[in-house]
Amino acid sequence: MKLIKSMVWCLLLVALVGAQARDELKRALAECEADLQVSLQKIETLTRALETTDELIQKKEQALDSLLANLQRQIETQTLIRAKLQLNADTLQLMVSDYQQKLDEVADLYRKELKKSSRPWIFTRQGLQGFTTGILIGGALGLIYGLLL
Repeated sequence: MKLIKSMVWCLLLVALVGAQARDELKRALAECEADLQVSLQKIETLTRALETTDELIQKKEQALDSLLANLQRQIETQTLIRAKLQLNADTLQLMVSDYQQKLDEVADLYRKELKKSSRPWIFTRQGLQGFTTGILIGGALGLIYGLLL
C-alpha cells in the first residue's frame, strides 16, 4: 500500500508539475503570440515605409528625367535662336554693306555734280555761248559806236 500511495503521490506530483508546466507554456506561448503580433505590426509599418520610399525615389527619378528633357529642349531652342540671330546679323551686315555701297555711289555722283557746278561759268557750255554772244554784241555795238563817231 505504501507503494500505491507513493505511486499516487508521484502521479499527482507529475500531474501537478505537468499542469504548472502547461500553464507556464501557455503563458510563454501567449507572450510569444503578443511579441509576434507586435513584430508583425512593425514589419507592416516598415514595409509601408519602404513602399513610400520607393514611390518617392520613382517620383524623384521622374522629376529628374523631366528636368533633363526640359533642359534639352531649352538648349535646342537656344541653339535655334542663336542660329536665327546669326542669320539676322549676317543679313543686316549685308544690308549695311549694300547701303554703304549705295551711299558711296551717291557721294561719288554728288562730287561729280559738285565739280561740274563748281567750274567757272565761262567753262560751261552755256557760259561759252553767253560769252561769245556777248563779244559779238559788244563788238557790233563797238563797231556801230565807232562808225557813228
